Amino acid sequence: MPTTPLIPSGARLPAALPSFDEALLEGPIRGVILALYRAVQTLIGIIVGRLTLGQGQHGQVAGYLDAQWLRVTLPTRYVAHPIPHGLGRVPAGFTIWKMEQPAASVAPVTVMAAADYAWTSELIWLATDTTGASFLILLT
Repeated sequence: MPTTPLIPSGARLPAALPSFDEALLEGPIRGVILALYRAVQTLIGIIVGRLTLGQGQHGQVAGYLDAQWLRVTLPTRYVAHPIPHGLGRVPAGFTIWKMEQPAASVAPVTVMAAADYAWTSELIWLATDTTGASFLILLT
């Protein structure tokens, strides 16, 4: 049976709830409505206002995203190196965020997924064209 997504594709969450005139609320229900309104405002702030990528530390989860930061150094060029990760699933890909180029290298460093090895829920395989390349990736 098909399921309906909680948030439809393309929908945008509001940054805050619209304001209302508290003076219009009367009676014992006033406190309940105000508490509910404040709780929903807090949840929206947590969901929308707290998106982060974390601190970029090796092995750290990337904020509230299903991603992980990895500091990688590949000692040998054009050799597939296994890189352990902690996502618990097969990653979709990676983005290089910081490259520390070896002092002997003048040309830009290329990092690639090693095509001969399948990624798993525990390992990815990377290769580079430069010996000793060190970089920070966001694994997603």
